[in-house]
Amino acid sequence: MAMLLVRPQPPDAQGTVLEVTPESAGWEYVGFRVHRLAPGQRIEASTEDREHCLVLLSGRATVSSGEHRWRTSANACRSSRRCRPMPFICLMG
Repeated sequence: MAMLLVRPQPPDAQGTVLEVTPESAGWEYVGFRVHRLAPGQRIEASTEDREHCLVLLSGRATVSSGEHRWRTSANACRSSRRCRPMPFICLMG
């Protein structure tokens, strides 16, 4: 496996600071993207033909997928070392 080193960039209009696709990494399936959003900033994305896993590292978010909606806050995790970020899995289709 080739070594992969990707440095973050200033946020673009969607707040993307880092993106690795399976193609850019030479991987078959998995990629990831990091967004840094300003307070009140929103992003929308389609899962298209891929499953997505969203992990909130800080702040608050409302995540919607189809008719489902979740609200969460990663800020509550800062006071406990045992708290882990909660992933949201959005299946394709």
